Amino acid sequence: MMIKKLEPEDILALKALDDHIEDILPGTKGEWVQWLMANVANPNVLIIGGAASYLVAVNAVHRPVSDHVLILFFYSGGDRVKYKEFKHAVDEWAREKGTRNVRFLCRDIKPFEKYGAEPVGIVGGWEAEWAA
Repeated sequence: MMIKKLEPEDILALKALDDHIEDILPGTKGEWVQWLMANVANPNVLIIGGAASYLVAVNAVHRPVSDHVLILFFYSGGDRVKYKEFKHAVDEWAREKGTRNVRFLCRDIKPFEKYGAEPVGIVGGWEAEWAA
């Protein structure tokens, strides 16, 4: 199956997909699906996929401060052919948004190197400490 822009009924079907989103993002699966539904028609959010895989990216091109699109989440089950379809679709969307820079955050770049990804920056940060 070719990847496509996901429609609301496709997004609702993601609730049944074992994508481990709750291990990655700070919210629940229900909150994630709700956010996707709220942004399905947003031209600055790309939500594409197939029957068992999907990718979500946001337009972060805000010159002169930022010049990239950011992949928020990608679940493909390790299918390299499908990955190439996703990569092509994100590259095309980035071109439409006026950039050739595609970025994503990860803890380990090694699994992504086989797809041509390489480190392009350093992400630093901390968790603020305050009394709850």
